[in-house]
Amino acid sequence: MSLLFSVEYELQGDLIWYRSESPTHYERISPDKSDFEKAKSITLIASGENILVTRVASGVRSNKDFEAAALFTLEEDLAEPLGAIHVVPGDRAEANVHGRPLAIVSTEKMSRWLTVIREQIPDAVDRVRVIPDTTLLPEAEEGLVIWTADRVLMANAKDRLCIDSSLAGELVPAMLREMDLADPVVQSEAGVSLPNALAHAEIGKPYLDYIVDWLWQERGKDLRYGAFAPRGSVEVNWGAWRSTLGLAAACLLLWLSSSAWRSHQLNAQTDRVFEQMVTDYQIAFPDERRPSNPAGQLAGKARALSGGVASASFVATFSTVYNALEKVEGVEIRSVTFLADGGRLSLGLVFESYEARDALNAAFQETGLNLTLGGTRRVDDLIEGDASVEVIS
Repeated sequence: MSLLFSVEYELQGDLIWYRSESPTHYERISPDKSDFEKAKSITLIASGENILVTRVASGVRSNKDFEAAALFTLEEDLAEPLGAIHVVPGDRAEANVHGRPLAIVSTEKMSRWLTVIREQIPDAVDRVRVIPDTTLLPEAEEGLVIWTADRVLMANAKDRLCIDSSLAGELVPAMLREMDLADPVVQSEAGVSLPNALAHAEIGKPYLDYIVDWLWQERGKDLRYGAFAPRGSVEVNWGAWRSTLGLAAACLLLWLSSSAWRSHQLNAQTDRVFEQMVTDYQIAFPDERRPSNPAGQLAGKARALSGGVASASFVATFSTVYNALEKVEGVEIRSVTFLADGGRLSLGLVFESYEARDALNAAFQETGLNLTLGGTRRVDDLIEGDASVEVIS
């Protein structure tokens, strides 16, 4: 697996590409389509000379709010109008006492880089990252200066910048004071002349050697964000939604549990109603076996008693009677007899009390059925009685 990269400061026409197969090796190539297809990553290294990389302290959580707060804080430091800049917020997890990282670059530069990429490697345009070299620098609380023949990279705990080596002799001493780098870690490519303040430099390596090493460490911030994001790619700050998603998941779990419980209760109630229908059927027809479909078998008996004519009125009457009985506590059916010649249902009932008998009479009056209560007799602690109901015509 290889890495492909190009460096922006070499961009004079066609992109110059390098392939690396290890952190210590790279070679210049003229890649074909298969090289881009096989590459683990494809990166354009943008020079940090004209890219602001810093940190801004802010208590906001969303990227949009952070971008607005950063622009308000940095407005006087920006060389471009607010409408002509591209803001790329860093991850909230990378924040330190100096704030959350971000990068700001002109939209003109971003558009120019992507135009070159689109024209020269159209099949891989959505895989190409645009990463400033300054965002590749490792963290250095005490400060870091890397001086190569091509570029000088500088960093403190808050800011990062890049200076062309041809201007470094004049600018670096001033920036050391500006960035408060009293005793930074300094690495210098062999053969480079340094100011006296950096005479303690360690032996470093060429610019591209550093770039390759950092790319293999998967450092850097991709500037392809928002309006410049690859097609089909949307950057979502899931961290900002963590609590909301957690609440939604809890609500979903609660709803599923509630639905399962209601379904269980409904199934249990259905089973109880069916068993009650079976019991009532067996009471009404004690000589028959347990019915598998008590409602259907009862309707069949009604049709037989009515001379083969489907008696929907009987079924409707019995259904109304049953519903009325369900509303009254302390009443049970012991027997049901259909009197075909009189068009009436004769019911044998058991009441827990006379109050239950009166409540049944009131329930039937609400249904509109004509209920006639017969005599009663007390058996043990219960009251047995008879009633008749006229079948709905």
